[in-house]
Amino acid sequence: MTVRESTIFRAAPYTSGPGGGKKTAPMARVTTVAESKYPVNSELYGGTTKTQELSCHINPEHTTATLNAAKHIDITYVLSVKALMGTGTLTPLNMDLPIMLSNWPK
Repeated sequence: MTVRESTIFRAAPYTSGPGGGKKTAPMARVTTVAESKYPVNSELYGGTTKTQELSCHINPEHTTATLNAAKHIDITYVLSVKALMGTGTLTPLNMDLPIMLSNWPK
């Protein structure tokens, strides 16, 4: 499981650059904030389930919070949970969940 941070910066619509007055494309950066791996070795048959408690610790020095209503910058976080099933195919089961990070107390 990983927590990814996506930062998108959109400059002003018309910035003076080498071409002068051209529209600039947004700059995007994706970084991994935290990652955890859990081995779960158990067989599942039709109608059975398996639960696992997952936890992921984010560095206390990471101070960037979710920001999605600003004019020039968006910062979003995604919790990605991936499971590799032993069914003969190498395609993992992947689920991306949007989350909010904040440095404010509860």
